[in-house]
Amino acid sequence: NNPNIRILLEFPIKCGNRKVHVDIMVCEGCNLYPIELKYKTCSISLDKPYENTKIKIKDLLKKQGARDLGGYDFWKDIHRIETLIKEGSAISGVCIFLTNDPYYKKWKYKNGTQASNFRIGTGYMSKGKRSWQRNNKSITPSYITKHPEFKIYNDYDFQWNEDFYQIKPEIKNGQFMSLFVEIPSKNKD
Repeated sequence: NNPNIRILLEFPIKCGNRKVHVDIMVCEGCNLYPIELKYKTCSISLDKPYENTKIKIKDLLKKQGARDLGGYDFWKDIHRIETLIKEGSAISGVCIFLTNDPYYKKWKYKNGTQASNFRIGTGYMSKGKRSWQRNNKSITPSYITKHPEFKIYNDYDFQWNEDFYQIKPEIKNGQFMSLFVEIPSKNKD
């Protein structure tokens, strides 16, 4: 209940040479703390009602697929917040990824695959350029044009929390996990 803190949704802000919308902006006086969220699901095939509702569990969550783009989008959120910090528009920030798709946590592409630079599995992630691997025979050309490369300024250690939320213990893909990545206040070049 601090009157100096405001929470604003879909906050418009200049980032680099364009305007972007940050999912959640925490404002403390003139200090800005951006939060970006990603929520990716896979299907659940249980035909029972969810909690005390008439909605069947199988109708709640659909398979979203395109995990390579999910990883790209999460890294792009990290880049966006790093850029805001580097430009002096934000102090620090957070990126959060929520999913019931266990593939994201285990996601370890071999080097040379199209999306190897966008994996978000558990472990150490180095700073540097993020781009689609062009030497792969199965490259999708539209990925390169619609989703351009960018730079990450910090190293990160991704540690997934597997106990975020569980629909029912016996349900396949009923366990939700979270990845919480804090973007530090000072970027490294």
